[in-house]
Amino acid sequence: MKTKLFIALFCISATTLFAQKPVVDEQLIGRWELCTLEGKVMETPNVRQKIYTKNSYVVLEVNKEDSVTVVDFIGTLTAVDESKITETPVYSNSKIKYMLSRGFNFFYKIEGDRLYLKGIDNSYNEIWVRISN
Repeated sequence: MKTKLFIALFCISATTLFAQKPVVDEQLIGRWELCTLEGKVMETPNVRQKIYTKNSYVVLEVNKEDSVTVVDFIGTLTAVDESKITETPVYSNSKIKYMLSRGFNFFYKIEGDRLYLKGIDNSYNEIWVRISN
């Protein structure tokens, strides 16, 4: 009986120890530009762009006419599962410091060149178009 209990506990511990953590979908990595709520590309010279890597992201305000950017925030990116991510701002501009170290959870879906983010614990529901990989 003790042997069976030991084997069962070992298997549970090994499964927990060696379970793979979710990783960010490779399709998410790249540069995206915020669209209107209807999914149309913005026609204004000032746009918002987001750049994802495997473990981080940055959000920029971009003036396309003047080729000028302002960083809104830089943060960490964590995959929760295949359809959920957490964005956690680590650095921000002075206007949005209240967002620092707060995790923002999203469901996400990629269809073609569109990224759909739906806030889980926040009100951000956004559509982004891919600018580059």
